[in-house]
Amino acid sequence: MRRYARTAVGATMAAAAAFGTCLAGAQPAGADVNDCVVYPEPPYGSVGGGGVTCPAGAGDFTFRAVVDCYDGYPNPSNPQFVGTYYGPWTQASATTETSSTVQCHGHVPGSGIGFNTRIEVQ
Repeated sequence: MRRYARTAVGATMAAAAAFGTCLAGAQPAGADVNDCVVYPEPPYGSVGGGGVTCPAGAGDFTFRAVVDCYDGYPNPSNPQFVGTYYGPWTQASATTETSSTVQCHGHVPGSGIGFNTRIEVQ
């Protein structure tokens, strides 16, 4: 009887391990905060602002975009620093892409420029 019990337990454990492997394969590919994309990529600027996008499965964390905003009015080649702005806190998702964005506004429409975008994680 003991020999049968050991064989049954061994078979059960092997089946559980195989099932666990199938489940692990069904999960999104492993990712982390380093897989998130920051735009515009430093040191470049972007008219209108910047943001961070994290792929599905990026992990279990909350993040937001942080952007240094400048005003390109009246001289776009010599923008003036306005301030550092923060996007909304966003929970990374196992199933969908998630983003946090910041809009930079200047004195006239279209003159806001975002630089030095980065991610902040809670």
